[in-house]
Amino acid sequence: GLTSVTIPNSVTSIGDGAFSGCSGLTSVTIPNSVTSIGNSAFSGCHGLTSVTIPNSVTSIGNSAFSGCTSIVVENGNKKYDSRNNCNAIIETETNTLIAGCKNTIIPNSVTSIGNSAFSGCHGLTSVTIPNSVTSIGNSAFSGCSGLTNITIPNSVTSIGEGVFWYCISLTSVTIGNGVTSIGHWAFHYCDSLENVYITDLTAWCNINHGTWSNPLNYARNLYLNGELLTDIVIPQNVTEIKNEVFVGYYNLKSVTIGDHVTSPIGGRSFQNCYNLKSVTIGSGVTYIEPDAFLNCSNIFNVSINSKIVNDELRMISTAIKVLILGEKVIEILDGMLKNCNDIRTIKCLSSIPPKVGINNFTSSHYQDATLYVPKSSLAAYKAAEVWKNFKNIVEFDPTAIENIEADAPAFEFTDGGIQLTTAEGKAVAVYTTGGALVEKIDSYNGEEISLGKGVYVVRVGNKSVKVKL
Repeated sequence: GLTSVTIPNSVTSIGDGAFSGCSGLTSVTIPNSVTSIGNSAFSGCHGLTSVTIPNSVTSIGNSAFSGCTSIVVENGNKKYDSRNNCNAIIETETNTLIAGCKNTIIPNSVTSIGNSAFSGCHGLTSVTIPNSVTSIGNSAFSGCSGLTNITIPNSVTSIGEGVFWYCISLTSVTIGNGVTSIGHWAFHYCDSLENVYITDLTAWCNINHGTWSNPLNYARNLYLNGELLTDIVIPQNVTEIKNEVFVGYYNLKSVTIGDHVTSPIGGRSFQNCYNLKSVTIGSGVTYIEPDAFLNCSNIFNVSINSKIVNDELRMISTAIKVLILGEKVIEILDGMLKNCNDIRTIKCLSSIPPKVGINNFTSSHYQDATLYVPKSSLAAYKAAEVWKNFKNIVEFDPTAIENIEADAPAFEFTDGGIQLTTAEGKAVAVYTTGGALVEKIDSYNGEEISLGKGVYVVRVGNKSVKVKL
């Protein structure tokens, strides 16, 4: 079989797959006339031990030397020896990455990682990606079964399809703030993934996710600046809940979507968030895409303040036990709550009974559920269609709306705001329901938190409580 090749000076390019699979090939001499090496040109040349890439080469195709496990590659004065823990060569003057090493530090000259660049490099255990890189190509690290962690720098704006497909040992990933898109199946079959680290929740919410591209499909933990996120307030400058943004996030317990979110809540955005218990939806949301809350079987408390609660909102969860309808709700379209048979508490914050379709409630609701209505509006609800069918209608003073969880932060009202009673020495943050930060205290010392009239989310450590003043 073919063992050595000397390419003549008349050749200017080596075509795609030219020597692919030539496992007996041990050496190649490439002349200065060659300016390009095609895709997979030498892939699978397992016996290749020596090749020199001249400075005349300006482009090297994807996977050009993939699987060349014993290669020494020279590019001008640069030399990469796979026998020193490398699986193949790294880069050329054109800044195109071509393959991987067991412990790889990618040079600062590299601006893009090509398709399948490290694909199938089973010995690859760590990679350092510099801030010069702006894109990572499709399947770049797919099948790297030894890779345990990866950091995507802030310079990267796009992560291709299937980039970490079948990286079965990957346990943690850090996603930089510059990433705006992650391709389909990017983290599929990353069964060992536990931790995802981010430093900007706004940037995370604005990522366009492809199908099953979110690492949260597997990771149990999402950390924001090192702190585990379990209760999420969508940031003020986020106007859209994108598809799959929190899909599969195991540790998510509550989410507050403020009035500033005016676009639909995206498909599968919270699907499989099995421990999600509390959902607050602001007045700007009037449509929820299919499967947005599919399989969220533990949602206990839903607070809605949309002006007209449309039919699609019934997809939130059939497991709802507590339903809070905000002051801006004026109508619940027929059938929205048709299958929500577990509702036992309904709180209406509007003194004017919302119009409600007859098929939203059943005789079981009318008999067993308790309807709470604002003081001085009891007569109005008892006279309103549908609402008048409830046997248990109780007036209440909506001065506070507390988190359903038993271990939610405790507080007392003061003349000018609130005072926390179980937060000594803990970090405290207060947000509007729109996600705007109102107050931040690194170590609480029992002081009064001054607040004007409105509804707030008070966060103590990883626990939250809603307060209405």
